[in-house]
Amino acid sequence: MAGRFEQARARFRDEVAATYGKKASSLTIGPESERVVGFDDYNTGDLVPFEATARDLRVRGFAGPDAAVVAGSNALGPLFRAANMLDAAKSLSALELARRIVWMMGPGYQVVERLSDYRAYPVPSEIAPPALDRSAGGAVLRFYFVKLDDHGGPATNYSAEVACSASYEATLVTSEMTPIARATTAFRVLAAKQLGVDASRVEARAVASVTLGKEIDPELAIGRAWPFFAGRIATDALQEPFVRGWATGDGRAITMTANFGVLLEQAGLWAHPPSDELRKLPKALAWALNAPSLIGVFQPSGDPVVELGPDGAGTLTIPFDYQEGGHGGYLSPVMKYRAIARVTADHAATVTVEKLR
Repeated sequence: MAGRFEQARARFRDEVAATYGKKASSLTIGPESERVVGFDDYNTGDLVPFEATARDLRVRGFAGPDAAVVAGSNALGPLFRAANMLDAAKSLSALELARRIVWMMGPGYQVVERLSDYRAYPVPSEIAPPALDRSAGGAVLRFYFVKLDDHGGPATNYSAEVACSASYEATLVTSEMTPIARATTAFRVLAAKQLGVDASRVEARAVASVTLGKEIDPELAIGRAWPFFAGRIATDALQEPFVRGWATGDGRAITMTANFGVLLEQAGLWAHPPSDELRKLPKALAWALNAPSLIGVFQPSGDPVVELGPDGAGTLTIPFDYQEGGHGGYLSPVMKYRAIARVTADHAATVTVEKLR
């Protein structure tokens, strides 16, 4: 009778053949024995790492006598069960789980274990080592990885997320870290923090212009900071409260209460000569202030007023009108507000909205 290793090897061969439509006899399965360098480090519970090769195929995965995980099938439950993912006392670390998933992808893929592993500069603010968040309903593994170019060209950066249910149903979702993807991820992370929920429960969307037929509304974009909104994920829509703000393609997220200096940099506040983007700030800030739950509407009522010292510190003031509506077409008297951004020489900023007497 074949031992457990040979049973696992045969199970992996059969799983690859079924997944990729190959004859089992056409596949070469390695390693041929246990404790082989390059494979042994990835043993996970009862699952053994294997690689199948054929003339036009190279596939990695894991198998035991009773279960198999094959790259390309995206059914990771058996691997996570073998790793005791849902048991904090027994589970492999987030890094070790991520390493196994990325190893399955094949040669040339690398986990972002530390910021220096990310192959772009500046490093987006949301980039972090692998993280595992557990809850009563399961767990979510998040990590970043890179695909090295075979010919020495620029690497491609990706984000990855695996949601695992309490019954160990798990699939991998990856996304190339294009500028819009980096911006979306960064805004989702910041919005989740401000909403006080896990990022897996939040969706972020760029604000499009239906009128202009643009994927990004140019009237609300400030420089390279694109407008976004985010909310909790519901069955068929996003739930209020919403978070409105901006994010850049290098992964910096902005709201009225976070990283506002980045928006002012994109607006050219410290540029010489001043940028025309400054004139777009009143409308953009009014949009950010006008939450759907607000019973009134903010409207810009003047141009920005800039007062900066020689060191770049000072204030930026934008006036607004605010008016509330009621039943029967009733409109309240117009109230005067102003947004004041207090900026420092190092381009940090805090903004407050004040009602004028």
